[in-house]
Amino acid sequence: MRYAATARLAELDPVPEHELMARLIVTCEFPFDAQRAMELAVLRTFGIPAISRQLVRSGMFLDAPSLRVARTQSLLTALVEQGYSGRVGAEMLARIDRAHDGMPRDTDPMRFVLATFVFEPSRWVRRFGWRPLLDTEERAAFLFWRAVGGRLGIGVPERRDAFERFYDDYQAREMVFAPENQRLAESVRDHRLARLPVPAQVLGRHVMHGLIDDRLRLACGLPSAPPAIAAALPSVIRMRGKVASVLCRGMEPVTWA
Repeated sequence: MRYAATARLAELDPVPEHELMARLIVTCEFPFDAQRAMELAVLRTFGIPAISRQLVRSGMFLDAPSLRVARTQSLLTALVEQGYSGRVGAEMLARIDRAHDGMPRDTDPMRFVLATFVFEPSRWVRRFGWRPLLDTEERAAFLFWRAVGGRLGIGVPERRDAFERFYDDYQAREMVFAPENQRLAESVRDHRLARLPVPAQVLGRHVMHGLIDDRLRLACGLPSAPPAIAAALPSVIRMRGKVASVLCRGMEPVTWA
């Protein structure tokens, strides 16, 4: 039986039902926004030298960088869609665990990476979404990723507001320019746009630069977007997201084995 995801989300309790709420938000309410926000969440980690240097040393994101970003995004989105508590979710968590084998887990850089998945989608929806997230939806996202962090050995504060303060304070302190930041950001950007005609590549660069805030842009050594493009982006993306959400809303949530 089909139902409107918006009405269903308003009825759910984020404490026991945050997995279902997170899935409905990604698959029914904000499918387009969730994908774009997850891409930017991955990009945001490139603005922290402690993270970008580790990625450069490991070779991650330098070999077929846009493909690696897409795979990371797909894995994380699928984890939300399928949940962390079932068999499939356990397999995905094991893949994430193996990808970080040998790295210390309960550290501020790892906490920051996890925090991007909590706060970047919320802030994207606030800026571009067809409606704002409910407080219960934001809490559900926090509880979901907090549970994921616990399974990966990453400690997270018990309160969302405390985690958000950590997120903002860490960026203010640690997000500064480094050559590795720029190398990763430019590599992902250029590889993703490489198949497009040259005029489209130029437009694509402007769009990417217009989507990120000045702190991240400067930390990655990227130029600003032309003012006209920066001004037009919010309206264009809100319209695109609204169309995608209307098309997907009302879909039956998937029950995973």
